[in-house]
Amino acid sequence: MLALSQQDILQAAIEVDVLQQELVKAFFAQNPGVTEFGSLTDFPKAGQLQLGGQTWRYRKHGLGYSFLSDQGCVIDAHNHFNRGLRWVDAHRVTEYLLSVRADLGQMDELHTLIEGGLEALEKQGFLARTANSPTAWEIRSEGR
Repeated sequence: MLALSQQDILQAAIEVDVLQQELVKAFFAQNPGVTEFGSLTDFPKAGQLQLGGQTWRYRKHGLGYSFLSDQGCVIDAHNHFNRGLRWVDAHRVTEYLLSVRADLGQMDELHTLIEGGLEALEKQGFLARTANSPTAWEIRSEGR
């Protein structure tokens, strides 16, 4: 049985949001000429960048990017990739937690737990569901 409190899930969502925002900012600083946000056709397939003294490798998949630090931390901005990306979802938080916490179990069970936690945090006013995606949230100032 996985033991993650709603506070743990909120903290992980905040960490994902902050890291994702910093990585996306660094990505666009390194790739200022990309313009095709619909299908990312003029975006690089892979590369690396420096952030906070760490090397992060990135690779395009689908309509987003997966970032992997040299310490093994994963930020998977798997969809809706753009300059102002501030969304979190169960997939992003699950991938992040699996990369930083060795004590967590199967992904399916963890994903379900996190999705339920994010929905509960929305009901408590800590998260707001995004208008463009029914399974993504933004962290409200009350959650920080």
